Amino acid sequence: MKHLIGRKSLISFFCAIFLLFLDLPFAKADTVNFPCGANQTYSVLMPQGVLLDGKKCSGSLIIDQSVKIIGTRAFNGNYNITEVTFPNSLTTIDEAAFQSSSLSSVLIPNSVTSISRYAFSFTKLTSINLPNSLSTITDQSFRGTLISSITIPDSVRVIELGAFMDTQLSSIVFGKNLSEIGSIAFQNTKFVNVILPDSIKVLGSKVFGNIPNLQSISYPDGLQTIGTPTFESNYSLNKILFCGNFPMGTFPVSPTCPPERQAIIDAAKAASDAAAKAAADKVAADAKAAADLKARQDAEFKANSDAALKVLIDQVSASKEELVMRINTLVKKFPSETKKLLSLSQAITNLGIATSTNYKVIEAELYRASGQIDYIEERLLTTRTTITCVKGKLTKKVTAVKPKCPAGYKVKK
Repeated sequence: MKHLIGRKSLISFFCAIFLLFLDLPFAKADTVNFPCGANQTYSVLMPQGVLLDGKKCSGSLIIDQSVKIIGTRAFNGNYNITEVTFPNSLTTIDEAAFQSSSLSSVLIPNSVTSISRYAFSFTKLTSINLPNSLSTITDQSFRGTLISSITIPDSVRVIELGAFMDTQLSSIVFGKNLSEIGSIAFQNTKFVNVILPDSIKVLGSKVFGNIPNLQSISYPDGLQTIGTPTFESNYSLNKILFCGNFPMGTFPVSPTCPPERQAIIDAAKAASDAAAKAAADKVAADAKAAADLKARQDAEFKANSDAALKVLIDQVSASKEELVMRINTLVKKFPSETKKLLSLSQAITNLGIATSTNYKVIEAELYRASGQIDYIEERLLTTRTTITCVKGKLTKKVTAVKPKCPAGYKVKK
């Protein structure tokens, strides 16, 4: 029974915890309705802040601050809405959010970082101020609107496929950081003259296709990629300004390079060539300096080597003379060894004069000769001799290296 009561208590505890979590506000989503004219409402998923449905709204609408995302197709097909003011809390306008609606005016805050494809396509927008927070104008996001002029923010780097096609655009200010425009982005618009910024590197095909009134277009000289066909149904096109290189047939009209732009290109090339030459000259100068330094070092080394060699030869010659002088001294001191010593002296003399090619051989021979002289000298200086000394009838024998008779005695003859 006790075990049963304990089990029931445990089950009751976990049930209580589960119900507590169900009551927490972050554990569930709720839909909140906000009024939007003519007794209609738009719904917002909370706490996520996603505006789900505003298809029945009408007139001018100020979106509540709780909204962070305009959901996919939230106002799609709404033919009663005219104006929308977004809150600063808004970050995202999802795909086709206002597509095919009667929206004619909209204020987009800088908090918006993403406008998905088809977001405002086929609306009645006549103008739009894009926020500085956008990096991309997405696929067909403003297609089929009534926009006649636009300024692309500096934050935008890419305009995707068909972004402004089928609009009334005739005037545009490109951002300075725009690097890529997708295919048919401005197809079937109202441009007469177009000047693309230097920042653009990539253009898709038919970016300005099917514009019958387009007369001239200026491409940046640093353009790297362009899709083909480049144009289509551009019947009035008669001038293309471009100093770059693309295969023949890329453009329907042969491009011309304005003299002022060619001058800039030539000046840049000249500066580049001068910089390259200066770099090459520096490399050559550094190489010559290195070669000169090595030559000096080699010369110094050779000079030092020659001087050292001369010292060695002089030392060998001096050793040769010194040994001959030692032999002469020994001949005088030990006449009995004259023949042997003079033979050794002649052998040393016959070695000849020391040169750079034979000084080591002579040095080795002198070393051996010196050993022989040392041996002879040591033997002669350590050989003991016995003499007989007499004084009247007295006789003494004296044995020494240099024996001498005592005082009063004479060497016996």
